[in-house]
This record gives sequence, C-alpha cells and structure tokens, in this order.
Amino acid sequence: AHELRTPVAALRAQPEVALATRDPGIRDAALRHGIEACDRMTRLVTQLMQLARADEAGHLAGATSCELRTIAERVLADSAPAAMQDGTSVALEAADPGRVLGDAALLEALVRNLVDNALRHGGPDGEVRVKLVQQDREVRLTVEDTGPGVTPETLERLGRRFYRAAEATATGSGLGLSIVKRIAELHGGSVSFRNGDADRGLRVEVTIPIQGCERSN
Repeated sequence: AHELRTPVAALRAQPEVALATRDPGIRDAALRHGIEACDRMTRLVTQLMQLARADEAGHLAGATSCELRTIAERVLADSAPAAMQDGTSVALEAADPGRVLGDAALLEALVRNLVDNALRHGGPDGEVRVKLVQQDREVRLTVEDTGPGVTPETLERLGRRFYRAAEATATGSGLGLSIVKRIAELHGGSVSFRNGDADRGLRVEVTIPIQGCERSN
C-alpha cells in the first residue's frame, strides 16, 4: 500500500500544478511530468500483478514446453526502440533454443524484467548482452549490462522485494529482480548476481534445471 501511495500522490500533484498556474511553460512541464508519472504507475502495477501471479501460482501445474530463445527475441524486439533512444545496443547470443517446461507468461516476465533492469541501470550509450546456453540438464540465461556495477553490499541484497540500491540513478520500485527470483524458484531454478568484467556492469544469471522443470509438471 505504501509503494502505491507515493506514485499516486506524485501523479495527483502534477495536474494540480497545471490547474493552478497561468504560465504555459509551467503548465506544459507539469503535464509532461504527469504523463511520466502515469508511465511509472503503469510499470509498478504491472510488476505487482506479475508478483501476485507468481506468488499465487505456488507450483507449475500446467507447465508447457517453452523456448527461451524465442521469448528473449520477442523481449529484445520490444525493447529495441527505447534502447536506441538512449544509444544502447542490445545483443542476443543463443545457439540453442533453450527449451524448458514452464509457464510461458511468467518466463517472459522474467526475461522482460531482466532486460528492463539492464536498460534502466546500465546507463546511456552502453550495451545489454543476453546469452542463453544449455549444458547437460541445465539452461542458463545471462543478462549483462555495461553500467557502473554495484557495491558488494548491494549484491547481497539484490532480489529482495522493494529493495533499491543507494547508488541507483534510475527510477523504479525495487520489484523487478525479486520477480525474477520468484519466477526462477517456481521453475526449480536459481538466480545469482555479480559485477561484470573489471567490476563494470551487473551480470544476472538465471539457471533452470530441466530435471526440476520436469518434476514440477
């Protein structure tokens, strides 16, 4: 409830400013900020719904065969316009389809939150790399950005609900990575966080054991 009250208050404040002023410049700025607040609210509500669905699922009774490569391609295609505006390049390396048993909608939410997090915190003019490999009975999905990375203390806390790193510059609710963690757990998998090469960027690795997926079906 607290997380919803804050953006609602911010959303209400902007039209109040627009109504109270006679200055066209102030009014236009308030309306633009109102649109941005609507976008933030939409993202927060979407994430809360994803988290609620993942919590309610409990197990994957209706798991079906899913291709993670196809899901990643769709997510990156959707994210490309926003990435191009920031001068960020996105790349997918996936020789294998990464077929697993799972919930397609939840797996797409997992990939989308990872890519969105990388784009938001990786900084402009960077690169987001998505890699998918399958070894033995595991599928490993890695999403890495070229941003500043995070402190060791932050690495230990990533994935907690509503946790936002003190060094974060992008807006957000602190829900994206907790959604990733919960969905991975539902698929019998795990999530790990670490900084990239030379301590630059954040590298998130999701491992889903195919055997675990088969047990959940």
